[in-house]
Amino acid sequence: MSYNGAENPQPSESNKRFESDTEKLVNKHLSDPNHVITDEELQSLRVGMVPPLDTSANETPYGEADNTADLDS
Repeated sequence: MSYNGAENPQPSESNKRFESDTEKLVNKHLSDPNHVITDEELQSLRVGMVPPLDTSANETPYGEADNTADLDS
């Protein structure tokens, strides 16, 4: 099982819920009664795969100009 960017779409690319590699493998195994998890599938799992963060809701990075000076008066 080789990595292909199309195999792991980001949430913004589709309406499907983000699934880690482990979740995909478990779902594949549970949906097919004849599926056997191979060593190759286990070795290809990427650890720590999480959905990308929504940076639009984050605070302004330290050092960037902000308008808090107006609040002091």
